[in-house]
Amino acid sequence: TKKLDYFFSNHPQNKAGKPLEIIKILPEKNFLWLATNAGLVAMNVSNNEIKVIKNFEKNKPIDLIFDLDSDKKGNLWLATEKHGLLRYSVD
Repeated sequence: TKKLDYFFSNHPQNKAGKPLEIIKILPEKNFLWLATNAGLVAMNVSNNEIKVIKNFEKNKPIDLIFDLDSDKKGNLWLATEKHGLLRYSVD
């Protein structure tokens, strides 16, 4: 039997996170990186641990991310609505 799990949803069986508009998903190693309307989300798929990254500097929100990708060094590149292109160092 196939089963659906809900994440970042307002569904009664939501497993993790508050409802978010997810724009893009980038799988990298044990993580799913999620570009959302409220910043960047790192979801560890092995234990469902979630880290929401809302700011790129103190009091400077990332907000809407249109696209994301990674480079050979493991950096994430975020195409944002208000701040252009941001590089997020994962280490």
